Amino acid sequence: MQTRIEASVIASLSELRAIARQRTDDEQAARERARAAVLDEERAAEQARRDAEDARVKAEREARVRIEEARAAAEREARMRVEAHDEAERIRLGAELEQRRMAEEMELRRAEVAKQRPKWMIAVTACAVMVTGVLAVVAIDRARDAAASERAADVADHARLQAQAELKDAREKVDVAQRELDELSGKIDAAAKQVAEAQGAIAVRDAQEHLAAVRREKLDAQRRLAAAKAAAAKQERDGGIDLGKCANQVLCR
Repeated sequence: MQTRIEASVIASLSELRAIARQRTDDEQAARERARAAVLDEERAAEQARRDAEDARVKAEREARVRIEEARAAAEREARMRVEAHDEAERIRLGAELEQRRMAEEMELRRAEVAKQRPKWMIAVTACAVMVTGVLAVVAIDRARDAAASERAADVADHARLQAQAELKDAREKVDVAQRELDELSGKIDAAAKQVAEAQGAIAVRDAQEHLAAVRREKLDAQRRLAAAKAAAAKQERDGGIDLGKCANQVLCR
């Protein structure tokens, strides 16, 4: 009887030691998995940072090219506006001079033909009035074209400023998403450290669940960052710096 009791106690102790060893092995395996997950996360984060840096450098390079092109286009537009204004002013002054000259000639001819038949006087007067009217219409059209060009330039400036504001907002969203992703990377490091330092199966499980939750948050943040970068890139392409909307060199700078 005593022998059976001792054998039962020994068997129970063996089972307890086996359970303890199994628990220790499970905890060690959990820590190893957590360390491997941390390494994978660090590699993924490093790759994401490199990709983001490459995208930022590329976007800045493209933006500089677009700015230079926009500046050149703005200079051409400004020269064209000045030339159009000068041309309109020259035509206007020419029309005024021609009008005065015609008026003076009319006075001289009126005095010369005063002694001749009235038909000559009427014909000369009619021709002078017609020529004067034509010149006045031409001058008015030129001035109207110049005013229309200035109004179009104002509309283009307003559209460009609005597009630049939208682009600035899109870039701010990218910065916010990047900061959120960086914060979550720090939280993942802390959570992984908690997994590695956890004692007991329950503590390890809770730490692993917390690590998984933070990783899910980081994946969501990465998607938001990618969406924000895509929106900012689209805004740059569609209207961030549009050559057709740059009508003033100073504003384009």
